[in-house]
Amino acid sequence: MKLILTDKTEIEVTDNSTFSSLNVIADNFEFFDTVADKMTVENLKHVELGEQKYDNLVPVSLTVTGGINGSEIHAVIVTRTKTHEEIMQEQINELQNALAEMAGAE
Repeated sequence: MKLILTDKTEIEVTDNSTFSSLNVIADNFEFFDTVADKMTVENLKHVELGEQKYDNLVPVSLTVTGGINGSEIHAVIVTRTKTHEEIMQEQINELQNALAEMAGAE
């Protein structure tokens, strides 16, 4: 199954993954450096997981295990949805910024 991030990056995840628990398998640890760099609030704003779409995810943690003697490396990426209060605060901040720009343009 594929996880498609806001920037259209595609990450292969296991079929038992959910939006809050993304399971990834790789052959090297460097791959997870790239994955961790992509797990930003901005890049999780609009994602697709399989045929489902999710908005406003927040990265929580990345746990990597295994990888000794050439075995597969497993990672679990934990995310959560933004709270209603977090979404409202973002909207307030955007409105305040827009008003400040309009006031500065006069």
